[in-house]
Amino acid sequence: MANNGVNVQLNLEFDDLLKEARRLPTYTGDDETTSLNTWLDEANTLLSLTPPGDQKSYIFRLILHKLQNTIQEIPQPTWENVKQQLISTFGISETHSIVHK
Repeated sequence: MANNGVNVQLNLEFDDLLKEARRLPTYTGDDETTSLNTWLDEANTLLSLTPPGDQKSYIFRLILHKLQNTIQEIPQPTWENVKQQLISTFGISETHSIVHK
């Protein structure tokens, strides 16, 4: 699902976006299972492919569900808050370019 820095406009049906969101692995904080960079890149790509509005809110909630108590509760979470919390909690051992997407 990674976009490798290529800006490509894809029009996916909401059902396809839901399938992709459900395929996103649960992030547990264990980089041996799923690296934080990979997880953030996949979640970023998924959110960037989702049109604004109710669909994006729903996909965002599915992504948050994939975190399963890995970060402290954020009162009004935004994707930027969640990324920063994950990075400050688990760190990134690879490139920091994901932070600025």
